[in-house]
Amino acid sequence: MPLILKISAVFILGTVFSAHAEKVEKREEAREFSTSSASISSSVSNDKGSVKYNDKEVWTGKVRKGLNTVAKSVDGADLAAAWDGRKLVWENVKDAGKKLEPELKELLKKLKQGQR
Repeated sequence: MPLILKISAVFILGTVFSAHAEKVEKREEAREFSTSSASISSSVSNDKGSVKYNDKEVWTGKVRKGLNTVAKSVDGADLAAAWDGRKLVWENVKDAGKKLEPELKELLKKLKQGQR
């Protein structure tokens, strides 16, 4: 393969990997309240919501004000919680919801401002 083609191939691959890294970085920014090795997600359909923690469904129920989830690592321990509006509906360990209240408040503030 001529040298110019090899250089072009390396440049194209570098561009593809760079674009992929930017997408991954943007996804991580969108989940800024998941600073833990644990994974938490939620979904709502027709007022019925579910929360998954580490790919296991841990809560289902009627949702009145919208599900919000927060996960964070604190002193090596993973904390995770889910709220319907400001009402705690699930936490992975006792008092996780209470410890994650500041992150919930910041998340709600950003959502209100349309920044998430």
